[in-house]
Amino acid sequence: GEKDAPIEQTHLSVALPPTDVLDGGSENLMLAMSRDGRTMIYGARRDGVLHLFLRRLGDGEPTMLEGTEDAHSPFFSPDGKWVAFFSASKLRKMSVNGGPVFDICDVGADRAGVWLDDGSIMVSTHATLPLRRVMSSGGTLQAVTALDTTQAERTHRWPDAIPGSDWVLFTVGSANSPGNYEDATIVATNLKTNERRVLLKGASMARYCAPGYLVYSRQGAILAAPMNPATPELTGQAVAVLDHG
Repeated sequence: GEKDAPIEQTHLSVALPPTDVLDGGSENLMLAMSRDGRTMIYGARRDGVLHLFLRRLGDGEPTMLEGTEDAHSPFFSPDGKWVAFFSASKLRKMSVNGGPVFDICDVGADRAGVWLDDGSIMVSTHATLPLRRVMSSGGTLQAVTALDTTQAERTHRWPDAIPGSDWVLFTVGSANSPGNYEDATIVATNLKTNERRVLLKGASMARYCAPGYLVYSRQGAILAAPMNPATPELTGQAVAVLDHG
C-alpha cells in the first residue's frame, strides 16, 4: 500500500518588538492559536496600554487590533475568521482582519472561553460561577455545568473544546483552596449527555492539542500527556513542555 504522507510540522515563533510587553494577567490566557496553527493572537502592552496583536505565519510584523484596549483571554472561532475576547466586563468579537467590535454579552470576572463548532461560545463568566453558553451572534447566557457543592467545587473555568466531538474540557477549582489550583481537577463534560469524566487531578488550565494531547499546568510547569479524544481519556505519561522550575 501507499506510505502515509509525512505529518507537516509548522513552527511559529514570535519575537515581540521592544515596544511591547507580553501581558495577560495571572488567571487569564495570554495567547491563542487558530486551529490550522497559522495565526496567533496575543495580549501585550504598548506604551502602557494592553492590546491584542495578531501574527500570521509568514508575516514580518504583528498587527495591533484596533478597539481591543484592555482586552484579554482571546480565542478564535473554529474557522479562524473571528477572534473573541473580554474587555470592559463584556464578551466581544471582531474579524481577524480588523473592523468593528461587536458585543456578545455582559460578563463578570471572566476566566476564559471557547468558541464551539455549533456557533455557540462557552465561557466562564465569573470567578465562582459554573460554565455558561451563549450564541456568538449574541443572546442570553445559559448554564452548561453545575457546581457540585458536596465536593466543595468553587469554580469551573478555562474551558476548551475537543473539536469534532461533544466533549469540552475545563478546570474545577476547590473551595478548600481558592486562588490555588494545585489541587484542582481537569474534567471533560459531554454537552449532549451531561456526563462528566475526570481526566487528571492536581492540574489546571487544560488545552486540547491535535492530534491527541492534553496540555496543562502543574506546579509552574506546562506538561503534555497523550490522550484519546474520542473517549476521552489520557493514554500515557506526561512530559514537560515548559518548566519554570
